[in-house]
Amino acid sequence: MTKKSDIETILNEIRSVFPQDPIPIKSNIISHECEECFALRDAFSEYKWHEVPRKTIEIHYQDIPLFTKEAFRYYIPTFLSYSLTRKEPTNEEWVSDLPPVLFSSKYQPVLDFTIYSLREKAKGNLNTSQIEIIKKWLEFVISNSSMFETDTKEASLVLTSLK
Repeated sequence: MTKKSDIETILNEIRSVFPQDPIPIKSNIISHECEECFALRDAFSEYKWHEVPRKTIEIHYQDIPLFTKEAFRYYIPTFLSYSLTRKEPTNEEWVSDLPPVLFSSKYQPVLDFTIYSLREKAKGNLNTSQIEIIKKWLEFVISNSSMFETDTKEASLVLTSLK
C-alpha cells in the first residue's frame, strides 16, 4: 500500500535535483513557430517549474514534446510532480475545454504523456541525478499501478531505456 509519505519523498527528491533557476528565456521554450507552440511558450514562460498552475499543466499536458531540450529539462519536474497527485474536480471555467477523462476516473493523461515524453527526450538531456529520480518515479508508478490507471508497459520500456 502506498503511503502519502512515499509520494512526498519522491516529490522532495524531484525538487532537490531540478534547479528552479534560471527559467528558460521565452525564445528558448519552443523550437517551432505555430499557434500551438506559441500558446505553450506563453503559458509557461512566466513560471518557475514548481509554480506552474494546475490550469496550465492540464491544458498543455500533451504538449511536452513541443518544448526545446532546455525547456524540457527545466519543466519536466512540473509534470513528474503533478502526476503523482490526484486533483479533485474543479468547476472553473477553463475545465470545459479539457477531456472529461481528466476528472472522471483514476486515469491521468498527464501521467501517460509525461511517460511518453520521457522516452523521447530524457536520455542524453538530463544529468545522472535527474535520470536517477526519474527511474525512481517510474518504478513508483509501475509498482503502484492500482493507484494509477496508466500505461505501465510503456513506463517499463522507458525505465529499461534509462538503465
